Amino acid sequence: MAIVKMKRLMLLGLESDKDKILDQVVKTQSIQLKKDIVVESFVASDTSEQQAEYQSQLLRVNDAIASVCQFVDKINYQIKDKKEHLELPKTTMAHPMLETTIEDLMSLSKIGDQVENQLATIEGAKEKIAVLTNEYNRLCSEQDKTKIFLPLTKKFGFYTDTQNTFILLGVVPKDNALALMNVLSVNENALYQQISQDGDNALFVVIALKDEQALIDSLASLGFSRVSFDNDVVPKEKMAQLQKRKKEIEKEIKSLQLKVASFRENLNQLKLYADYLQLQQRLKEAEGTFPASSYTFVLEGWCPAEKQLQVQEQLLSVSQNMLLYFYDIEEEEFAPTLLKNNGIVKHFETVTNSYSVPHYHEPDPNGVMSIFYFIIFGLMLADVGYGFLLFIVGLCAKFLIKQESGLKRLASLFGLCGLSAMVCGALYGSFFCFQVIPADKTILPSSSDYPMVTIILSLYLGILQIMAGLLCNARKQFARKQYWDAVLDAIFWELLLLGIALFALEPAMGMIVGDGTNVPTQLQNVTIPPIFGTIGIVLAVVALLGIMFTAGRHSKGILGKIIGGFGGLYGIINYFSDVVSYVRIFGLMLSGAMIGVIVNQLAVPMLSSPITAVFGVIILVVAHVFNIALSLLGIYIHDARLQYVEFFGKFYEGDGQLFQPLGSKLSYSVFTTQQNAVKN
Repeated sequence: MAIVKMKRLMLLGLESDKDKILDQVVKTQSIQLKKDIVVESFVASDTSEQQAEYQSQLLRVNDAIASVCQFVDKINYQIKDKKEHLELPKTTMAHPMLETTIEDLMSLSKIGDQVENQLATIEGAKEKIAVLTNEYNRLCSEQDKTKIFLPLTKKFGFYTDTQNTFILLGVVPKDNALALMNVLSVNENALYQQISQDGDNALFVVIALKDEQALIDSLASLGFSRVSFDNDVVPKEKMAQLQKRKKEIEKEIKSLQLKVASFRENLNQLKLYADYLQLQQRLKEAEGTFPASSYTFVLEGWCPAEKQLQVQEQLLSVSQNMLLYFYDIEEEEFAPTLLKNNGIVKHFETVTNSYSVPHYHEPDPNGVMSIFYFIIFGLMLADVGYGFLLFIVGLCAKFLIKQESGLKRLASLFGLCGLSAMVCGALYGSFFCFQVIPADKTILPSSSDYPMVTIILSLYLGILQIMAGLLCNARKQFARKQYWDAVLDAIFWELLLLGIALFALEPAMGMIVGDGTNVPTQLQNVTIPPIFGTIGIVLAVVALLGIMFTAGRHSKGILGKIIGGFGGLYGIINYFSDVVSYVRIFGLMLSGAMIGVIVNQLAVPMLSSPITAVFGVIILVVAHVFNIALSLLGIYIHDARLQYVEFFGKFYEGDGQLFQPLGSKLSYSVFTTQQNAVKN
């Protein structure tokens, strides 16, 4: 369990071999390139234009992929019979990504013209759809405006002025309709008729002599707006024309959508081509960082030391006209982090990486952290039934999901921690929150009946993990040859915590026993020898004196050292706060258990009757699934929080960068050597 030793490589090659060498770098899947390379009198090539071209083409392909999926969904939404639905190429939980070989992906340059034709067809169809959609929306708006005129039986051209009169067809806001009628009704030279009314407007026909201009102006002040149409048709005919054109547009749009959706058969090819473009863009980006002369270029990067011979052989297979050097990583030199842990600890890497990747020059914390994460997870859940379900889920994820993914890593982590939950559940005798072992026969007393036992157990587990964190800090300082710091900054605090833990044993037992009337069966014959308290006091006093006299050793002057010494003692408060944080173990355990117990108390009585038994089973299943999900959310967060703050805070630096070989992260596919890889 360690961080893999890395080598820094430097390659001086011919400019004419650059493309072949970069292709081979990708094929090794073992080289991460360095970007900030400086070589005197060498200047990096400007590849920004080529990068922009690949980026532009990549955006077009991704947009085409999204459009195909979008139109397939739209068409399927309109089809009620699911048997007639269009099907997209399916991904499975086992294989969420496409699989291809590096060679096949690199060879996709030959289908560039074919893909370009597909993109042009899709983009052309989308442009036509956009134009038709705008026209459709305009027609809808025109239909809304025409609805108010449907009662009219004459053509719009009928309502035209004569030699001596105005014939006005128009609308007025509904709120002003009464005022308009009042104005018109008192004028002997005007006639009017309200034709119709909709939600906002009222339609009127007004006939007035042309010398009544003042009347026309007063109507305008009330918001009366004369309507005029370009075509001389009856409103119902106008509405029919609009509806007919809308149906024609709908038909055209559906045809175009089907045309785009037909490319679903080429979707995997488009996705692979998108990854090809993404890879080419990264290659050009890398190429733009290489210092180069007229005929040569320099490449730098990192590779695992264990892969050195393999990488050297693969690169030299491209051309013998290169100089290739491998260097050890110096103490202060940056290198990416590649973790190599056994099959169990590997599951916990995601917890650490979610906080911060280990720095290359520090020990891998996952080995120690995984032990405590595993134990704390089990104590927080502490149920055999819940743990068994998690274990089954983890097994399914491990064997059914063939490709690495975030879902697989998380499910596998929960499945492994399910074993811890089963063990802790057995200690408490809990199976789906039923007390299947009599309370007086369990190894640990019930957390609800004797909460102080679990609280004290949580606190002592916290002390143990904090002491482990201090040892990890000492190990790191020893590795850096800071021997005195390792001893003085870690050992004295270890002694203090151990002394407090020993001294507190007897008072803790007293808190559990109380007045002796309600002592857990499991602890009735347990006694704490007084010598533990004496040893604890001695260790604590020695540690306090040691901290006081050594904490200020790096300060200047006698006064600075004295103040630094007393300042070191102030750290006791921080340690006390850290230890108390572990009470959350008891809190998470009790909350999940109490919810489960309440569910059982509600549902189990219903099982006695055949009529209510079905509802009882449903309540049990649904409520326990909900309780598991809720518990997992809280446990994952709070268990991780204990690792990040209380444990990592004692020694962990982080700020590392995961090792990512060139071309290892693609959007749609993963590299494989299997025979069933997706072919083009």
